[in-house]
Amino acid sequence: MMVAFTGKILSLLSREEFGDRIKWYNGKMTIKNIRSSDLFTFLYHLYGKPMALSLEDGR
Repeated sequence: MMVAFTGKILSLLSREEFGDRIKWYNGKMTIKNIRSSDLFTFLYHLYGKPMALSLEDGR
């Protein structure tokens, strides 16, 4: 249940940030046509606790 909830929150946040350039597969997010402005850390809250998601070049 927690994984599905987490995935839903991340999906909504990432869809807001990256539009149709993102793809989720096997729990990992891929961004098409990545730009330098895409490489950042953003915060969100899960069950009242702050969480960070770092985006980085996966090469």
